[in-house]
Amino acid sequence: MVSTGTPVQAYAFLNGGGEMVAQLRAYDWTQTPLGPFERWPASLRTTLGILFHSQSPMALFWGDELRCFYNDAYRPALGQASGQARPLGSPAREVFTDPGVEMYGVINRVLTSQEAVLLENRPVHIDPNGRPEVAYWTFSYSPVYTEFGLPAGVFVTCTETTQAVLTQRQLDASKKQALAVFDQAPVGVALISADRLTFQLANQCCCALIDRQADQLIGRAFLDVLPELAGQGFDDLLMNVLETGLMQRAEEVPVTLRRHGQLETIYIDYTLQLLRSDAGDHGEVLVMLTDATTRVVNRQALAETEARFRVLVEEAPVATCLFVGRELRIEVANQVMLNIWGKGNGVLNKPLADALPELNGQPFPELLDRIYTTGEPYATIGVPIDLSVDGKVKRHYFDFTYKPLRDTTGAVYAIIDMAIDVTEQVLAKQKLEESENRYRLLSAELEVQVQARTAELEVANEELRGSNEEIAASNEEYAVINEELEEANGLLLRSNDSLEKFAYVASHDLQEPLRKIQQFGDLLKTRYADAATEEFRYLERMQLAASRMSTLIRDLLNFSRISVHRDTSGPVPLATIISSVLVDLELTVQETGAQIEVGALPMVAGDPLQLGQLFLNLLSNALKFRQPDQPPCIRVTSAAVTAHELPPSIRPNRLVNLYYRIDVADNGIGFDDKYVDRIFQIFQRLHGKSAYTGTGIGLAICERVAINHGGGITAVSQPGQGATFSVYLPA
Repeated sequence: MVSTGTPVQAYAFLNGGGEMVAQLRAYDWTQTPLGPFERWPASLRTTLGILFHSQSPMALFWGDELRCFYNDAYRPALGQASGQARPLGSPAREVFTDPGVEMYGVINRVLTSQEAVLLENRPVHIDPNGRPEVAYWTFSYSPVYTEFGLPAGVFVTCTETTQAVLTQRQLDASKKQALAVFDQAPVGVALISADRLTFQLANQCCCALIDRQADQLIGRAFLDVLPELAGQGFDDLLMNVLETGLMQRAEEVPVTLRRHGQLETIYIDYTLQLLRSDAGDHGEVLVMLTDATTRVVNRQALAETEARFRVLVEEAPVATCLFVGRELRIEVANQVMLNIWGKGNGVLNKPLADALPELNGQPFPELLDRIYTTGEPYATIGVPIDLSVDGKVKRHYFDFTYKPLRDTTGAVYAIIDMAIDVTEQVLAKQKLEESENRYRLLSAELEVQVQARTAELEVANEELRGSNEEIAASNEEYAVINEELEEANGLLLRSNDSLEKFAYVASHDLQEPLRKIQQFGDLLKTRYADAATEEFRYLERMQLAASRMSTLIRDLLNFSRISVHRDTSGPVPLATIISSVLVDLELTVQETGAQIEVGALPMVAGDPLQLGQLFLNLLSNALKFRQPDQPPCIRVTSAAVTAHELPPSIRPNRLVNLYYRIDVADNGIGFDDKYVDRIFQIFQRLHGKSAYTGTGIGLAICERVAINHGGGITAVSQPGQGATFSVYLPA
């Protein structure tokens, strides 16, 4: 009960103030050491007036027993909800139970020392709606004095910092995860500061590339730890990036490093990017390195092989040339061949039709095109060819061989032509036949002339035998050249096989630590399965991150395998491919209630595994990016189009007259047409990982498969109106 005497309304601090003021007015203070309101010190009433009329959380602990006063806003700091307030005026030792022991001790220390105390981000246990939770608050404790300057209590203000604490924890976890990804990145990454170009970070790949341990690099200057790079210009490049802010990028740069105890020259691709600090000063340089040594060495070996081949062609004793591509571009022709054509070096790098227009209407362009298509060699003897030499068209006769050359994928990319001019022999044979006809018409009295002519024929036959011996010798030289060409092709095939094995081993080595993380995570989740703790949620997030990383590595391996051309010459029925893909997606189709309509589909030349991957990715995306309020509706149709009807964005690496367009249309969420080029780039996503799963590699694989098959892919869409992906494949 409120004491008698001065009316309650006479005290300003008792007016308004919410529920806690109402409790203050209703409380019988005559039973406490404070007594009725009229006995309360002015300093107490003034402080309470500030407290109860503030929207900020405040509390006051007053007197020897530290009697507790607090406003409505302070309740959450005590772990209270509305209707759960403890009685005002209770001593602090009764207000704070076991979780509040720290608070009670702090209040006593402030009152004794008369020094303010700040406690930041302290946990407060609350129990709203029967569900225990933890909130975080920052408390400020200050001594309060009477009007006579004596310490009489402790004034408390506070601010809830739960969101800030949780955000910081998320940032710390993200930073930890980012550092793990950084350290395990498959390319060399380092961070170098402006101060003496000092290493701040270096991942495992970077350390392996330069043959240094991380503790040898971190905190040390660039040239102190890599003195052999002095004079090679890399310190100047780093300073230039720091001073200008311009990114530096180069490929296959030779670098001399001390590796494995000795100086060694390797080749690297590098990117130097400035990372400015928040203050906008020089910041740091992000260095990304890739070892390009194998690529450079392989290309040099290939160039040496091509150079040897060019020398063999140029020094061959018979007419030899190399036609490259379906347009039959003359890449190499020795002097013997140029002399036969009656042309100079100006015909090199020109299509055969432009270099020798007189061949139009003769069977040779069609014959060469058929060899390029079928890959079957061709040889013949004594074939007539009309050539324009010195402005005059003259008939020649040749024995020649056309042999197709194949690349590492088995596709024909060139034809080698070896020819022997047998015009004199053929003309001699024709004269011989004419002579034999005349001999049969001559009368017996011309027997002497016949004998004389017979002697001439014997001489001609002797010359023919000599020519045949020369031809046999030339054929042996051709066989040697062919063996060297086959050896070069074998080297290229072995190189690609080694690269594919390397990709497999790299994928296995990256997947193994992820599997260990997931296995140990499963063990920890089993151990803490009954505990609703932050640690358990962290384990789940770790498992999800490891799973995403595993999926990313698997997709990257698929992309690298797709990037190596396969045999795309076999007939593949697309209807069978789509049926197989729908079997794989059967569970997802049932779960989403999808309706899938497949029209008549053609048969194309291609690799069934790659085509299956392409349509699996397109149909998976159509099911994934569906409207939330309606089942997916997907249509797969086809149509024939000519080369002139191809969209401008489709530029096949080999042009044919007719193409099949296979459309995969859906009624999903769609996307803005301005992103149509971006979606086919690797790692590009239009939605966050929380909205839709994926690695951003699927459509890049689709584009690579289409290109491998001599076609392309594009898409049209509008947000909320579905999307149509069009795949163009040669007919």
